[in-house]
Order: sequence, then structure tokens, then C-alpha cells
Amino acid sequence: MKKNNFFIIYIFGTFSNLIYATIDFQPFKAYMPRSDASAILADIKYQNNTNISGTQIIFNNIKQIKSYEEIRELSDAAAIKEFISSGFFEREKKPCFYIYSQQRKDIVNTGIIGKISIENYEKGEIKKHENIIESKAEFAQDIITIQNAFIEPILLCYKDNPIINNIIAKKIASYPDFVIDTKHKTKHFIWKIKDEKCINEISKIFSTIPNLYIADGHHRSAAAQRLKNAKKSINGDKSCNANTGDNQELCEINYMTAAVFPESQITIYPYHRLLKEINNLTKSEFKKLLGQSFTIEKTIKKTVPHKNIRMFYNSQWYTLKLKKQNPDNTWNKFKNLFKKPQNYPIENITPYIFQKNVIEPIFKNDSNKIGQNIEFVSGNLSIENLLLKYIKGDFVVMFLLPALSFSDLLKVVNSNENLPPKSTWIEPKIKAGIFVKELEE
Repeated sequence: MKKNNFFIIYIFGTFSNLIYATIDFQPFKAYMPRSDASAILADIKYQNNTNISGTQIIFNNIKQIKSYEEIRELSDAAAIKEFISSGFFEREKKPCFYIYSQQRKDIVNTGIIGKISIENYEKGEIKKHENIIESKAEFAQDIITIQNAFIEPILLCYKDNPIINNIIAKKIASYPDFVIDTKHKTKHFIWKIKDEKCINEISKIFSTIPNLYIADGHHRSAAAQRLKNAKKSINGDKSCNANTGDNQELCEINYMTAAVFPESQITIYPYHRLLKEINNLTKSEFKKLLGQSFTIEKTIKKTVPHKNIRMFYNSQWYTLKLKKQNPDNTWNKFKNLFKKPQNYPIENITPYIFQKNVIEPIFKNDSNKIGQNIEFVSGNLSIENLLLKYIKGDFVVMFLLPALSFSDLLKVVNSNENLPPKSTWIEPKIKAGIFVKELEE
């Protein structure tokens, strides 16, 4: 076959992928805190009838609905049906999109919340950047099954789209439907989009976007896929009527809740690592092991690094700088024959470097020991709070990693590679229980 024909086939195949890679993003009828509850929770600027005792009652209820990160035992999973039957929640009468904006100190992140097809995740149109830990995915699946609902949307991001940005800007120019203040210096502003024309426009625009990227919720996404496949396998040819509620237990699970944010509206922090032990290595053995891959320099800096790795060990701060391989070394030349090309990005990403040159050598690739001895801490904490956690938790060593950029994540994703688990802490983190969707809707 001629080269021109190959070129035509390649172009046609690429174009076909763009046509058929359709993101299915839809409105849904969310269970949300009822109108008077939202009034009680609302900021004084928008609501003048704040009831202090009522605020405390609602706040206590919201606290009982733990996020997936907060749940340690299945008994901690709040029974959402009890909240619904108690009247705490009310369901929207018509499907809506929800403009959601979160304010933390001087940071504001704004995006759209709706439901997204699990099939988009199955087909790889919703792309991930972290490896899945099987036990965590199974635990998330158990939680969702017990709650019979998605109570916390996964966070997805995409490259900024001017039309979507304009829709959001017009909507947030008006007062929000309500503002939830969770008393942690974080406010949640919510606007409901009920206009069918606007709803259809949003869905249509997202259907032209070839890919979305998981920012937060890798294990919940995997759990949703497993639930969908498990339900489909059990039901066989049986069917339900989602509108009338007939045979509701047989309804398929096709959508999960998603908060979809443009690249400019997400904030990426690192995930730091605290180790409970270092596999019985002595101080000299530990430093010798690290010295195989890094130069180790004492420092007085107590900051999260922009590059390299910061270590706190034995009451002293250090900076770890990755050593450059000697290209003239014969052994290195031989190894490089089997390595991926120079532009292969994952080997330049700090969490990957750390995993391969610190964690795996210390614990000799023993996944059980790694899981038992490493604690991940979000990078939005201050150095003072990190040190406090380190001291209170009786940890042996603490490593501070730099934050990744969105372009770093795209390089990894577009290379069809995944980073080690807990490589990024991305905000906003949306409070569990604000937007609740039944599994079968």
C-alpha cells in the first residue's frame, strides 16, 4: 500500500476517535439540604434570618456525612436514606446542573456539577493519572453500596473552554441559591441551572470535548465501574422503570456524580510522605541507601521545595537532589538501550522518582510493608502542622515533595502511564452530602 494511503487511514482513524469519543455529561435531580436548612447554613450576606441553634443542628448533621477519605470503617458510612427520610434533604423536582464555587482564604475554584456516564470512564475517555490500589477500590465500592448513593462527586478537569467559562461567568454574576459555610473557613456557593436551553448547551459543549482528566476520585471511579458491571451481570435481561420506580432494585448504574472544572480553576498541591519506620535500617545504612540515588545536603530551609525533595530526619532538615547518571559509564549505556526514549516524561516526575529510589529500596518492594508504614499527608498543610503531625504520630522520617503542574499530569496521561498512588492533592475538595445522587438515576 502506498504511503499516502497509510496517511489517509491514520488521519481518518484519528478523526473517527474524536467523533465517537463523546463525553456524556447530564443534569440530575440532586438530593440537597432542604430549603430551610440551606437558609440556616447560608452566609449572613445572603440570608438575614440565620438561626444559631438551627445552624448547629444542621452543621452536626453535615459532619456525620463523612467523605470517602474520612471513612475508616464501613460502620462510619452514613446511611443517606435516613437523612432523606428524616427530611434533612429534599430532591430537585427537575434535573439541574449546579454551578459550584468554593472559597478558601484567598483561593476561589468554580466549576459545574452534574452526572457523567461511567461508560466514558470504561472507554478511557475519562483519563486517570494514578495507579489504583485494589483494596481501596473495593472499600469505596462497599461504601457506595451501603449508602446506595453517590454522595461526593469525583473531580474532573479539562482545558479551559471560553463558551463554558462565559456561561459560568454570567450565572455567578447573580446571587447564589445558597451558601454553605462549614465553619472550616471554607464556603460553598451554589447556583442551580434549570433553564433547559442552557442545560442542553452545556451538555452539547461537553460532548465535543474528547477527554476529561481525573483530578480526584480515582478509586471512586473504579468502584463505580465495578458496581455498574456487577449490577448488569446480576440483572441479565431483567429491567426496571427508573421513572415509576418499578423494580428499582434492577435499575442499572450508568452515571456517577462529577464536578467538572477547567484547568484554570483547580489548585494542585503535593502529597507528602511520613514513614513510621525504615525497615530497621540504621542511620548510616539509611543515608547510604539514599546516597545511591541522591546527593544529601543539610539545610535550614523549612519549606516545601519547588524542585528536589525535602527530608526531615533525626531533628535535621535535608535536601535530596537526584544524581545525574554518568552517560559515559558502559553499564549505563547498556541499560539505556532498553530504556524508553529521552522524552518519556514519567521518569522526570518527582513522586515516581521518590517511589523508585526511596520507598521501593527501603521496603524491598514489599507492598504490605509499604502500606503499613507510609502515611500520605496533603500538601495544603503548613510546615508547622506537618511537624506537629510528625511528632504526634511518632514518625521516623518525613519527606516533602514539590507540587506537579497540570502540564506534568497531561504528559503522564498522554503517555498512557500512571503515577504512584497519592501523587497529587487537588482542590477543591467538595463536601460530602451537599450533592447526593441515587445510584440508579
